[in-house]
Amino acid sequence: MSSSGYKNPNDFILNERVLNKSSKVKKFLLNLHKKIKPIATEELKLLEKEKKSEIFSYDADFYEKKYKEKKSSLNFQDVSKYFPFFKVFNYLLNLNKELFDLEFTPCEAKPPHPEMLVYNVYDLKTKTNLGIVFFDILWRDHKEVGAWAAELHYSKETKQRVVSFNTNFDTENGSRNLNDILLDVSDIKTLFHEMGHAIHFICPKIKYHSHSSETIEWDFIELPSQLYEKWVEDENVLYSMSGHYKTNQKMDKSDIKKLLDSEKDFQALNYQFLISKSILDIKLHESKKIKDIAKLEYNVLKKYQPIAPLKNVSRMMSFSHFFGGGYDVGYYSYVYANVLDSNVWD
Repeated sequence: MSSSGYKNPNDFILNERVLNKSSKVKKFLLNLHKKIKPIATEELKLLEKEKKSEIFSYDADFYEKKYKEKKSSLNFQDVSKYFPFFKVFNYLLNLNKELFDLEFTPCEAKPPHPEMLVYNVYDLKTKTNLGIVFFDILWRDHKEVGAWAAELHYSKETKQRVVSFNTNFDTENGSRNLNDILLDVSDIKTLFHEMGHAIHFICPKIKYHSHSSETIEWDFIELPSQLYEKWVEDENVLYSMSGHYKTNQKMDKSDIKKLLDSEKDFQALNYQFLISKSILDIKLHESKKIKDIAKLEYNVLKKYQPIAPLKNVSRMMSFSHFFGGGYDVGYYSYVYANVLDSNVWD
């Protein structure tokens, strides 16, 4: 035990988490891995049958999509034509109003970048302005990859916040027009996910700002965002937000059902990827001395991932979640939040 009173650095970091010890996190991950492994193994066989040979990490997504399209008789590129960006975005803003009495209205404030959208957020119950959200939707050079939301500023005087909402969507024709963005189900889930974060950040009702938003238990922080994603699994929600980008025609309800059914395929396989990276995260930070970090990564992923990792290829070197942004010894939060949001949703 160190002079700080903790057995290892992981326990020090996890002290203010829901799962507050490394042993609890490992028990949770290993127990889930054991339960999911047989299902993931069968799902991998389906992919190998589709490819007619061994599946690798770099082609798994391709054959997963191919299998889903064949099974559902849908072309996912055609499906995205029913979900233009503003159709989904405006539905999402209306949902915020319906669920939380939050009204998002365009704001004249000058954004940091001309392509951003700026919205005021009003609490209709208290008739107060909670702050503004910058929506930075389009991909561009030198922009951080992925999607995220963050609180940029908090005013002690007005109690208002400035929140950034970031994605990296692209258009089919390479234009810089948001009207040309067509979304697939994964993109729609990303929008809902980040909106869950944004709402959490902009309207906490607490006495001390230091207790809000990103300062809560880190393995709880993904609950609001992943819980909001659950709406995308509702047939009526997808139907309501659909509208072909040319004709505004709704997507056929039977096709929406097929689409959502296809989303259930390969869930165990994808969970195993999350679990294996979560275990790697724990191993990295609990090891006192690592002689060969690439070898450690390979051995952990080989043991816990159904699809064998590639030799001499290290993804974690460009995976910022392991080393910054609050997710060090915390990547398991995504897996843990999935368990929490399932319980809450049910």
